[in-house]
Amino acid sequence: METIKKSGNAGKLLWLWPIVMAAIHRRRDIDDYAIVDSSAYVQFIFIAICGLTLIFKSKYKWRCIVALACSRPICWLCLYTLLSIISFLWSADWVYTCYRGLECLIFLTMILTICERFKNELNVFVDWFVLWAIFVGLIDTLLPWIYGRTTFDNINIMRVVAGAHVYGPILFLGCMLSSKRWARKLLIFMCIASTSTRIYIGAFVGLAFAAALRTNRKIGTIFVISIFAIVSVVVFSDPQKITHALFIGKSEEVVKSGTGRFTLWREYRDIIADSPFIGNGFSASERIIAQTSGVRIPDAHNSLLAAMAGTGIGGAALVLILLVDMIYQSFTMRASRIWGVPLVASASMIAFVMMFSTGVGGRVNGAWISVALFAGLVSCVVKKFPKRV
Repeated sequence: METIKKSGNAGKLLWLWPIVMAAIHRRRDIDDYAIVDSSAYVQFIFIAICGLTLIFKSKYKWRCIVALACSRPICWLCLYTLLSIISFLWSADWVYTCYRGLECLIFLTMILTICERFKNELNVFVDWFVLWAIFVGLIDTLLPWIYGRTTFDNINIMRVVAGAHVYGPILFLGCMLSSKRWARKLLIFMCIASTSTRIYIGAFVGLAFAAALRTNRKIGTIFVISIFAIVSVVVFSDPQKITHALFIGKSEEVVKSGTGRFTLWREYRDIIADSPFIGNGFSASERIIAQTSGVRIPDAHNSLLAAMAGTGIGGAALVLILLVDMIYQSFTMRASRIWGVPLVASASMIAFVMMFSTGVGGRVNGAWISVALFAGLVSCVVKKFPKRV
């Protein structure tokens, strides 16, 4: 609780966010997507409270927050957020674009405020970040039980932990820098139990980037052992068994469709082709696809596709620069025995996972907040330790 208190009002609201989202969670028919129901009103009121809290209850000078917003790599997310708001001028649904764009701006300002508050206690920031991500994952896991979609009669133990897109990308950050041993163990368990292929492969990508630093023998050893293990499995095992092990609980049809992603990506490809340079307006593409294709959950599951569909080539370029610059800025800290390996591994894992999650390319969700918090953390580390190799 002490760690949560240190994050201030903005931090407390960010902890409250998953509870509010769980309380208003509902499944709607496609014809009802444009209807503003009571759940939408609750969400709007919560966002308004967040905005008013930032204006009247913030104890920090806006000059410091703006300075942090101008630092790399989080500055690219700030620019993308501004472009998202401006895109209402050509949006297919300008009211919805305005709403989602301002939502991103408010949450980004909250995250900048939290980063500013923790800038001199970065280890505490990591603990807070890891605990928040685990909390969101647990809330996502409980949702199917709360709303009766999962019971003891139909439970699949191999898919019992949800929300991997929130806590998965910070696996290395939590395991290597969190001071709470129980949190490290729980984070590892949740990542394994999530049965998320993108998290499994993303972890290997992060391990590869970290091993490339050659600053941590333990990481290098784990990577080499992993390579030998993978090669051995591929050579001596049945390909069908490998597929079942890598895509746990998924049928052959589901695997071939990319868990439904390939169908969605084709829909987004068509939307992008209609307006490749300026897009259809931030988040507006989701509603267009829902109404035209009948897809119930038209999430792009790819940050670059979501950005390009909403804000065109410029938006996709900003998201790509953000992901690349997070890796680059993390690499500049490679001389640090504390921050080098965790930041590089996490940044590269995030970049991979965002190719299969909407994250920063779309509206506010758990993955969006995780990436924004990580970008803020990297900016704080780079500002605090300017002398780096």
